[in-house]
Amino acid sequence: MKLKDNRFEQMINKINNVSKYYTCPNECNAMCCKKSKIRFDIDEYQKILKMVGPASREIIETQTVALPKGSDYFRKFEGKCPLLNDFKCDIYANRPWVCQRYPFEFLNHDYDVIIKPCSLGLKVILDYFVLLKSSYDIDIEEITPNIDIAYGKWIEDINLGVMPVEGVAIAESKKDLTEIVKYLQKTTPEIRQKKRNELITKIKTPHHIGFTHFQNTRFKV
Repeated sequence: MKLKDNRFEQMINKINNVSKYYTCPNECNAMCCKKSKIRFDIDEYQKILKMVGPASREIIETQTVALPKGSDYFRKFEGKCPLLNDFKCDIYANRPWVCQRYPFEFLNHDYDVIIKPCSLGLKVILDYFVLLKSSYDIDIEEITPNIDIAYGKWIEDINLGVMPVEGVAIAESKKDLTEIVKYLQKTTPEIRQKKRNELITKIKTPHHIGFTHFQNTRFKV
């Protein structure tokens, strides 16, 4: 994004501290590389061109398209990322910010964060819900009305290989990301999965698959 400052670096560090506790499942088949918008800001675009090999450099130069002046990003790939080969990224060590921080995305220049519910992101979302419930004794229905419909839609999209459009926004991103890290530090993967399963049992399977807007102010789509 434009206007990078100390807040940007702080939020990236917080996102990285959360992300290191999660691994993309094999069954996701690099969905984010196929379905997400792979975008470059001007600084990282120029830096990446210097860091990658000639074949990847040619792909980036010839297959990205310019974005309108005033956009947050400089160039982007249209459709599936052409640097994805056999579910592996050809420039993984030098991939752009949008790839490094996925399933987290910035909503605005205040660096408010949204979590996209891909296979990995859904685990982060459920852990966040568990954290809020344990910390504030908030019932799942209070956290997100109609969560049954939203959850059903996410699962349907994932099973169909469709990238879910909607996500869960962290209203107090700086504070809550710190709290998520603390939760991850003091729990084991087994405990986290158990708590996710307990939470999921409270989410009813929807009678119809629909689309919902989260009504609670903590979560926006």
